[in-house]
Amino acid sequence: MLLVTGTTDSEVSNESRANLALFRGDRAFAAQDYRKAEVEYRDVLRIFSDDPVATRQLGISTRSREGWPKPMNICNAPGCSSRKNNTVLLKLGATFSAVGSYGEARDAATQILARQPDDEQALLLLTDAVRAPGEVEETRQRIEALRQRTETAPDTI
Repeated sequence: MLLVTGTTDSEVSNESRANLALFRGDRAFAAQDYRKAEVEYRDVLRIFSDDPVATRQLGISTRSREGWPKPMNICNAPGCSSRKNNTVLLKLGATFSAVGSYGEARDAATQILARQPDDEQALLLLTDAVRAPGEVEETRQRIEALRQRTETAPDTI
């Protein structure tokens, strides 16, 4: 005999609702239904306002649907935990670079490199965002210092 118990939405925990919304958002995102994905990611953020995955995916899906300015507002909000996520910060920096906000792109790359000095993508973002002669020399010195550090680092194999 199969016993079926019904549960109401109010009986489901916040974490379960957020996980389900994140799952549905990811499924809609994969199907390129960005409007539906945004609704689901916003539901996650209503439950857990600092969820880094939902914040990242919301920014990416909004960018995919509307263009550049919106994700900068989402991911660049004061206190946004996405600023602590290197993947999101790298995408934000690439967005800044693409729209010509090179100073902001350099700031994003610098934040990543402060936490992870050997991040190749952040180094590429940093070099792409160079525009002034002083920035060229500063970037060259940073790369040279990193190269020397990796050459002198002992192998861990």
